[in-house]
Amino acid sequence: MWWILAGWLYGASASPEGEDAPSAGVPSNESAPCAASPPDASAPFESELERARSLYRRGCHDHALDLLRALDLRRRLERVPERQLVRTLFYLGEVELVLGRREEARAIFESLLNLVPNASPNLLEHDPDAIDLFDGVKASRPPPPPQEPAPPPTPPQFSNRDLPARGALTYAPYGVGHLLLGDKRRALGYGGAQIALGSTMIVTHQIFDRQFPSGGPAEGPGELRRATLLRSLNYGALLGLLSTYAVSQLDATRRWRKSQRERKLEEWSRAQEARSSVPLPLPPLAVSEGRRSKP
Repeated sequence: MWWILAGWLYGASASPEGEDAPSAGVPSNESAPCAASPPDASAPFESELERARSLYRRGCHDHALDLLRALDLRRRLERVPERQLVRTLFYLGEVELVLGRREEARAIFESLLNLVPNASPNLLEHDPDAIDLFDGVKASRPPPPPQEPAPPPTPPQFSNRDLPARGALTYAPYGVGHLLLGDKRRALGYGGAQIALGSTMIVTHQIFDRQFPSGGPAEGPGELRRATLLRSLNYGALLGLLSTYAVSQLDATRRWRKSQRERKLEEWSRAQEARSSVPLPLPPLAVSEGRRSKP
């Protein structure tokens, strides 16, 4: 009876240890904390980065390093947003620093600053030692060279073929063409000269016809001198009328082309100002001397 009681007491005291120990052949419910699949080049870049970040936070530094190195290779072969690029290289440098490879981490931070000079890590997301090392690398870099202001754009050159042609009515004589071009002063000058010369031509022709109706040779020295004078005045007025008209048209064409070039340059300047939102001075050609003629 005593032996039965002793056996019962021994079994009761050993049963808790038997319950806690897993039985043979039964798998454990706990999985390895650093079990991770290898880098997947077909997975989205951001999801692989988050997987590397999660492994690093769990202390799986070697697995996180493999993923980050694979992402570093991918960003050299494909276009990656700047924010993901900064996070990838900073985590890569941070993991290298945690693993005791300080110079490798420094080199990675140098590469990051070469790609993104104004990169700045999230102070709440990264290890303070890594941030201190990054700030030291950033402070030791030489300041960027001052950027020279971009030269102002070169104004275009407009040839005569680029300009619109004058209207047919602007070629009218007696100042009408200049008046249509908006130049009243030259309309009065050239128009008055052409009217005076034209009137002289008509008057001398009529006087000659009255005094010499037959058109034959003059009789006597007096008539010969009078006939010669009238013909000289008539032909001189005609030549002066044609010359004045030619000069006026050349002047009108020159001023027309100048005004059209100024107009095109003003349009170009307004377009540049609207594109850059910075007022641009008009090129020298767009500033006329004296009074501008209206097109």
